[in-house]
Formats: sequence, C-alpha cells, structure tokens
Amino acid sequence: MLRKLIALILYVIRELQDGGVPRTKLMKTLFLVDYRASKVIGRPITGVRWFKYLYGPFSKKLLDVLDILEEEQALEMREVESRHRRIYMAYRIAPRAEELLEKLIEEELDDQELRIINEVIEELRDLDVDEVKNKVYQLPEVKEADIGEPIVLPIHIPKEVVEEL
Repeated sequence: MLRKLIALILYVIRELQDGGVPRTKLMKTLFLVDYRASKVIGRPITGVRWFKYLYGPFSKKLLDVLDILEEEQALEMREVESRHRRIYMAYRIAPRAEELLEKLIEEELDDQELRIINEVIEELRDLDVDEVKNKVYQLPEVKEADIGEPIVLPIHIPKEVVEEL
C-alpha cells in the first residue's frame, strides 16, 4: 500500500506542478481523491485514515511519507507565489524521481483509479490553496466531524459488487 501512496503523491504533484504544489493543496487534493474514489469505486485510494484538524482533513501517515520522499530527494521544496501574492513552500518532483514515477504508476495505479485522480486534478488545477480548502470544508463529512476525529468517507458499493452478492 505504501508504493501506491507514493505513486499517487508523485503523480498528483507532477500533474499539478505548475511551479510547485503547496503542502496544503496537496493534502486537500489527496483527500478529495479518496472522497471521490469512495463514492465511485467504494474505497479510498491512498490507504490512509483522514482526521479533521483545525485546517481540515489531515493524515499523519501522508506527512511522514512526504518527509521520507524529501529525505530521499524524490521531492524538492521551493517557494512559490500564488496569484494572490501569498508565498508558499511547495513540492516539486526531483528529476531523479521521474523514472521511478512511471514505473510506480504502471505497477500501482489502475485505469479506474487514474481516471478518478485525473478528474479531481482537473477540477482543482486552476484553484489556489484557499479555493481548494473552501471546497473541502463544504463537504458534509468534513463539517460533521469533530476536531481530532476520523472523517468518515461516503462509501458507495458499486452496482457490479452488489450484483455479485
């Protein structure tokens, strides 16, 4: 599951990478990927548990993996300026991680998962951090969760699974 999470992180950063992806936007994008996947295929993709904190959905495991990717020099941090002139520290994929990413995508992410990921990326691509946060904060599951508690994702059981039962 760790390889899938790494593949997902690197893929999302690469696809959103216009100068770099702020940590907050990355965290919220990955949450929205899991949210959408839960609704569409009946399960999240990241394999992490999401908790509600003061700044919305958060995963300590995800943060740990980001730190490891930085230590292993698969990710680089740099300052970027938003269109509202705010400065953020943002992730970029290091050149040495590109080859690894292609292999991980092929081995870890199936077509259905990639379709969901790409849909979320397209919805968020042109949004700044605050716009992405607002989108996440409006979700009923996020609003209803208490600070420090897990966020319960909306699980949909696909029709083909129900028919097999």
